[in-house]
Amino acid sequence: MKVVILSDYSIDTPYGGLQTHVYHLSRSISKESVETHVITFSDKNEDFKMNNLNIHLIKRSLKIPRLFTIPFDTKNVINKIKEINPDIVHVHGTHYPYSYISGAIPEKYSVLLTVHGIMAIEYKFNERFNYLGGFFNYLFEKYAFSRVKNIIACSQIMKENISKLSKAEIYVIPNGIDLSHICGEIKLLKSIKSPSIFYIGLLENIKGVDILIKAMKIIKKEIPDIHLYIAGEGSQKGNLIKLVKKLDLDKNIDFLGYISGEKKYSYFKAVDLCVVPSRYESFGIVILEAMACGKPVVASNVGNIPSLLTDDIGFKFESDNEKDLAEKIIKLLKNQDLRD
Repeated sequence: MKVVILSDYSIDTPYGGLQTHVYHLSRSISKESVETHVITFSDKNEDFKMNNLNIHLIKRSLKIPRLFTIPFDTKNVINKIKEINPDIVHVHGTHYPYSYISGAIPEKYSVLLTVHGIMAIEYKFNERFNYLGGFFNYLFEKYAFSRVKNIIACSQIMKENISKLSKAEIYVIPNGIDLSHICGEIKLLKSIKSPSIFYIGLLENIKGVDILIKAMKIIKKEIPDIHLYIAGEGSQKGNLIKLVKKLDLDKNIDFLGYISGEKKYSYFKAVDLCVVPSRYESFGIVILEAMACGKPVVASNVGNIPSLLTDDIGFKFESDNEKDLAEKIIKLLKNQDLRD
């Protein structure tokens, strides 16, 4: 069998949930005697082999906003698909241009679309909302849902949302993590201050990191030596740093930047608890990682989180409510037996 995976793709270290998912999926199926081809956009055209994977980099047509290059990018990708002539084309994500491309692929190819987040929902939380980009993202996603006959949703709630927009056959396949790596020998960080909280993810409005920082102001009154480690990058980083200074939390909060691999899991294993303060979450892979590292979680009650975060794993809090979040964190930090 010959499979094409079409997605944003990180050649070296994956970043974000979608890229991490595709990174591990492509490597896993390539080990199962499946001829696997990854097509992704880059700043150059290049074809090469990496272990069992065939990587195809497609250079974007013009150095102008991506929205305006979609027709040219689509043509280049479809030409590459025709050259490979696969049995299955597996597209990941419904952000453009992938949404438009998935609907434009010739019917002779079996197309499978994995939805990692519904753009029509997620755009509502984007403070940098571009009305033109948002409008076309909505149209292209709708186009993809009308054309693709087989869709994978990573959660039941996402399936329910997609079913309102598409008549496709929808399969629920939850995201996974590599337990063999996480549960292996990972050195604990000795420099971690205690008590401690860990957040890892994008620094964007949809992730609600500002709510966590505001909650820290409340927590500090009860637990003066509390420390929060924030890992990740994003457009809101500057605003979040300003918020930390405004609330006089400079000595209680560290911004780690982007971290991954063993370093990421060393933080998971060294802190007291993890927080997922998202305003919307299509799945919540960070919760799986925290669970695998044996850490309790406090997370907002949105999207797919309630299906992952049962009472024996941690606490759910009301989204956008820093007081509720602070109370749940304080309760866990003051009770070692409860954390265990």
